Amino acid sequence: MIDLIAMSAPTLLALAGQPALPVLLCAAVTGVLSMWLYKITSPQARLAEVVSQLKETQRQVAAYDGEFDGAWPLIRESLRLSFVRLGMVIGPTLAAGIPVIAAMLWIDMTFPDARVLPFGPLWLRSAEAAFLVVVSLSALTVKAVFRIA
Repeated sequence: MIDLIAMSAPTLLALAGQPALPVLLCAAVTGVLSMWLYKITSPQARLAEVVSQLKETQRQVAAYDGEFDGAWPLIRESLRLSFVRLGMVIGPTLAAGIPVIAAMLWIDMTFPDARVLPFGPLWLRSAEAAFLVVVSLSALTVKAVFRIA
């Protein structure tokens, strides 16, 4: 996150002249909206149950100390649960991507070839890169705070 208090006056003036505020604000809101959409479209209770079962099965596979043939049922169950989890999240994940794609299109049309940050590595100065970093951080923060599976 940008520490506006610690920045010098020239840096703040340079930042104010760029499309940084709308792009970064759009990214933060998009990240929250995206994770909220994922939460309401995914079966959170069932998903938590499957993840718990998967972790237990993986623990059993890791602790197994017998013939390889005896591990096959545990490996098969682990693989089955992984695919069940994938099936449960693929639709909600695609739905959660819709706001990100829409916001990226808006940013690309509104701020073509814009440099959002007047400092930092070159790859992070573009509006698209800064957007993707902030949207990811925003979504992951919401996921952690609200314990979204």
